[in-house]
Amino acid sequence: MVFFRRLSWSPDGAYLATSHAYNKSNPTAIVFSRGTWQVHCDFVGHLLPVVCARFNPRIFKRTADGDPFFLCTIGSQDGAASVWTTSMNRPIVVVKDLFGQSICDISWARDGYNFIMCSSDGTLVCMSFESQEFGIPIPESEVAAMIKKQYGDILNIPTGVTLAENPMQLELEKRGHTQQQRMVPQPFNQQESLQLLFLHLNLLLLQPLVFQNQLHSNSKKFDCQMEEGE
Repeated sequence: MVFFRRLSWSPDGAYLATSHAYNKSNPTAIVFSRGTWQVHCDFVGHLLPVVCARFNPRIFKRTADGDPFFLCTIGSQDGAASVWTTSMNRPIVVVKDLFGQSICDISWARDGYNFIMCSSDGTLVCMSFESQEFGIPIPESEVAAMIKKQYGDILNIPTGVTLAENPMQLELEKRGHTQQQRMVPQPFNQQESLQLLFLHLNLLLLQPLVFQNQLHSNSKKFDCQMEEGE
């Protein structure tokens, strides 16, 4: 089984890391550049197909005035994981012999220093790192400024506007809107209004009869109680 859908975008949307790729006969994860869709780099080294790729949600620098770079973790069917940067052709971390079976998925923590992996053997592993190993994360405000400079003011979304994340969400919203339209009461035509009026009049005419029957029934019960009391 190959999990070919475990793709990942870099935090600024400039790169797309893909799984289940090959460089000649070697399993790899290919990173494409947005726009040109040319191969920016590939992560080669695993023995079996790469099943998932996950970019770190933070952008890092080695020093305060250094160049920014991205971190990406990939997991393979060989049960190993490796952490790469988009600026180097070798991994900075390789983790082996943690699982007995294939890695299923990887998820980074928001702080950028921790990630968790799960395997089809039913186990979970959490890896933690320090700033000396990864570098210094760029502040969120600086990342927002980078995105605004590259793509425009796309983050200035009006209040109340919901962005669809996938086609299934669009379909569900469409169905919900259709159901709401069906639930909106429609005005009655003349014939339906007359039918309701006659039904209401009949109910009013039947009310005295029902009340009389109730009185007659109650009086019978009262007479029976009086006889039993005597």
